[in-house]
Amino acid sequence: MCLCHKRISQLQLGVIKELSNVKRLKISGDTFEELLFPDDLFTSWPMFHKLVRLEVTSKISFSKDKTLLNFLRISPNLETIVFAKGFVAHQSSTDSGWTAAVVPQCMLLRLKSVKFCKFYGHLEEVNAVKTFLKNAGVLQRMIIRFRHSLSTDEQNKVMKKLLKFPRSSAGCIIEI
Repeated sequence: MCLCHKRISQLQLGVIKELSNVKRLKISGDTFEELLFPDDLFTSWPMFHKLVRLEVTSKISFSKDKTLLNFLRISPNLETIVFAKGFVAHQSSTDSGWTAAVVPQCMLLRLKSVKFCKFYGHLEEVNAVKTFLKNAGVLQRMIIRFRHSLSTDEQNKVMKKLLKFPRSSAGCIIEI
C-alpha cells in the first residue's frame, strides 16, 4: 500500500512540475482536490511563479484539507481566481481554517479579482467570501453570481450579510 501511495505522489508531482510554468490554469475541483497539496509542499512542490489566473471549473471545498490554501501559497503572483461552480457545502464548516500566519502572499499583495459563480450562500461559500475580503489587500473586485434557483428574497438576505464583512482593500468593489 505504501509503495502505491508513493507512485501516486510521484505522478502527481510530475504533473504539477509540468503545470508550474503556466500563466493560466483551468482545473476541475475534483482534480484539484485529488492533488491534495500537502502542508509540507514548500519542501517538494514547485512554485507557480508565472500563474496569474486560476479557474476552478467544478465545485471545490474551501476549507477541507486546506488544499486551496496550500495551492495559493505556492502561487505568489496570482491575480485572478474564478470559482465557476461554487463550493461544496459542509454542514460542520464554521470557518476557513486560515489564520493570519498562513495567508498566502498572493492574497496580501497581488490578488485583484475573485469571481464566484452559481453562488448559493451556503456557510462554506460565505466563509470563502469573508476570508478573501478580510485578507486580500489589493483586491479591486469581487464578483458574485447567484444561482438562478435562489429567490430574490434569499439573494437579498445573503447580499446584506456579505456587504457587512470588513475589507482589507478599501477600494474593493463587490459586484452582485
